[in-house]
Amino acid sequence: MKGILRLAVYLVLAMIILGGIAQAQAIPKVSVEVEESSDPGDLSATLQIVLLLTVLTLAPSIILMMTSFVRIVVVLGFLRQAIGTQQLPPNQLLIALALILTFFIISPMANQAYENGL
Repeated sequence: MKGILRLAVYLVLAMIILGGIAQAQAIPKVSVEVEESSDPGDLSATLQIVLLLTVLTLAPSIILMMTSFVRIVVVLGFLRQAIGTQQLPPNQLLIALALILTFFIISPMANQAYENGL
């Protein structure tokens, strides 16, 4: 108990002594106005964030529509019913197995697309 109290006292003293040295960063200027850019390829940080969030939002639907993920999940669900268990293995494990198998199935095509792509 004495060790914890001693550590707390040292930490408080360090915060008091070093508190003047620490400085907060300035808040970045956020503007909503449309300004002319000197560089035509310049993309504002706001648009970059919006595009990133759009891609992150659409990524699950792309995985569902363009891969064999759904088929694998359905087959694993049938397999679970065939062995007579309702909750074993859990759904989380089935989804993880389906993702691993999907990436395993897609990897040759992805490598070929990477090598032959622009």
